[in-house]
Amino acid sequence: MKKLFYLLSFLILTACGDDKFSPGIPDIGIPEVEQPKDVDSVPVVEVPEVPEVDIPDPVIPESEEPEPYRPTRKIGKTYTFDLVEDSGIDQTKAIQDVLDKAENGYIDKNGDTIVNVIQFPEGKYWTEGFDVGLKKKYVIGLLNKEFIDIEASGATLYTKAPGHPYGGDIGKGRYSHRRHFWIENSKFIEIQGLRIEGSNTIQGDLLGTTKAYTPDFWKAGGLDRGAHGDVPAYASYLEFEHGYAVNESQNITFDNCSVYGVWGDGFYLGNKVSEGGSRNIKILNSVVDFVGRQGFAASVADGVIIDNCEFKRVRRAPIDFEPYGATGYVNNVRLTNTYLEGFHGGIAALGRGQVNNIYIENVKINSPGPDISCWDSAGKTVRENWHVKNLSRVRSYGSHVGSIRFKKTNNITIENSFVPIAKSQSKKSMELTDCENVTITGNDFTNGLYIISENSSVTAKGNTPKQEIIIE
Repeated sequence: MKKLFYLLSFLILTACGDDKFSPGIPDIGIPEVEQPKDVDSVPVVEVPEVPEVDIPDPVIPESEEPEPYRPTRKIGKTYTFDLVEDSGIDQTKAIQDVLDKAENGYIDKNGDTIVNVIQFPEGKYWTEGFDVGLKKKYVIGLLNKEFIDIEASGATLYTKAPGHPYGGDIGKGRYSHRRHFWIENSKFIEIQGLRIEGSNTIQGDLLGTTKAYTPDFWKAGGLDRGAHGDVPAYASYLEFEHGYAVNESQNITFDNCSVYGVWGDGFYLGNKVSEGGSRNIKILNSVVDFVGRQGFAASVADGVIIDNCEFKRVRRAPIDFEPYGATGYVNNVRLTNTYLEGFHGGIAALGRGQVNNIYIENVKINSPGPDISCWDSAGKTVRENWHVKNLSRVRSYGSHVGSIRFKKTNNITIENSFVPIAKSQSKKSMELTDCENVTITGNDFTNGLYIISENSSVTAKGNTPKQEIIIE
């Protein structure tokens, strides 16, 4: 009880705040803190001003992923020739051996294209190929090759005579199939600067390989039988003697190449539909001159570019899109910046099968024949998508038929072209039969007054002179 009494007394006295009533509480020695009487007397510590500093926003680094590897084109192996410029020594085998020996290029594990190179020396080399016989398809052949460049600037391969005696026994089917440079089942091939010369020529001296191969008119320096003016003769039994022939191959480029004096076509593309024909072919900066059939011909082809080329003194059509039978096709062609000179017209697209997606621009035509002729000779296949822009004729067209003729072809555009018609002729500018969606605009058909339309839908505007559409 006493303890409780003392505790309560202590609490009461403490609450009253009077030190006199705290007996028995020992002094624990807590010092009193003297408070300043005048606040102004407290010393003030001056803090220097801190200048403002522009602090840039923090830069958060982007994820540093490495750039993707860009595949490049690299040179692998190089092959050369040991050739002799001697008209008495046939170089066919020496050339063919190197082509056969050349290994294919490839795409390596990094995606780089490794291209092997075949280099021809400058010079003119006789390549008759007598050892190949009459039935062989070519003189020089590039077969089953990939990723190869042929560099041949300044090199010419020539023959002295056709593949069999001139005027051979046609009754026995003795047709020459001797292409001068044959490419088959190959891809990613580039040929640069190679010139092919055939024996269909009246220019310069030509001495056949034997008496049988040397017609009398050659000895006398006369004209070929069947020659017309400044274009060479056409001989049906020699018409397959092409300069270059590409068969069942893809991604083939000819750059700065030339063909002269062959009996067949300058360039030929084909051949079997079942094997896919020829695809993605480029003919660039090249010249075909004085040839006995077509300048360029295709029978099974898809994806062709012809740019900045010349086709001169061609016996038949400089450009021929002629599908191989009803299942053949010549599709997706760009013909640009090119000169066409031929005895039978400019661009022919006859035969059977598809000839679709044809783009023609900046093409000049010098021919007594029509500029464009396009239809399926069997009258069955409907063709489509022809666009002709800035076509021009060197001479006025003189004929009783139109200079541009289409049958069963849809989606045709002819624009900004110069197609003068001779005053003495029928005044027909174009002829259309069974064609849909035809637009003819901004063209100069000097002296041409009429567009003949048979069962066709045609829009003509802005032409000179204004074209009258005659419905037949």
